[in-house]
Amino acid sequence: MRTAPSLRRCVCLLLAAILDLARGYLTVNIEPLPPVVAGDAVTLKCNFKTDGRMREIVWYRVTDGGTIKQKIFTFDAMFSTNYSHMENYRKREDLVYQSTVRLPEVRISDNGPYECHVGIYDRATREKVVLASGNIFLNVMVAPKGPKIVMTPSRARVGDTVRILVHGFQNEVFPEPMFTWTRVGSRLLDGSAEFDGKELVLERVPAELNGSMYRCTAQNPLGSTDTHTRLIVFENPNIPRGTEDSNGSIGPTGARLTLVLALTVILELT
Repeated sequence: MRTAPSLRRCVCLLLAAILDLARGYLTVNIEPLPPVVAGDAVTLKCNFKTDGRMREIVWYRVTDGGTIKQKIFTFDAMFSTNYSHMENYRKREDLVYQSTVRLPEVRISDNGPYECHVGIYDRATREKVVLASGNIFLNVMVAPKGPKIVMTPSRARVGDTVRILVHGFQNEVFPEPMFTWTRVGSRLLDGSAEFDGKELVLERVPAELNGSMYRCTAQNPLGSTDTHTRLIVFENPNIPRGTEDSNGSIGPTGARLTLVLALTVILELT
């Protein structure tokens, strides 16, 4: 009775071996691929090893977070003589295959995951198919182009807060570029040499910024490009000329003028 558990284990191992012999084995892997540039020709390679009879190979492009799989290539061994078909099931012979899919000119829309599915016939019955798969992520990079810049308000006046914003680039450039702002020939309004981000904010612009030029540099691993815009500052009728300081705030002269006006009003009322 003590040998019963060991005997059961031996029987289980024997059954597993017989089942494996009946089903055959199949391993699939896809060769790694470095990032590519839009416009390049790309070859996806799926390697698989088996001792069984080939049934089919299907390549998928995966979209919408894996919820949708679109067939891009199908090989049906049933109607092709390109592959060897083994008749002697008692002989465990390894066959190594490679399936390739060529994308002649990749676009940024081709960026994403791909899967290679391989099927072989079950050794016990041709009604069943043993499946295995591999996957890879295709990184398609696009070089930066000059960003479109939007400035608000379109007619800036002395004392206004001006926002200069990068507009666009969504799904147009990959990887998404970094943006750096500089003022041509001088420092930014806050005294810094440059600012990183999609939006540059100039608070309470003074009159002396009229005609100043700003540069936005977009950069990703493929390179960089610049776009320039010029700031035009109009007079503000609510701020008398010469009363604002370098930050666009009302200076001492403006304060004195406000005080005089206030006193005048008070004297007239009394």
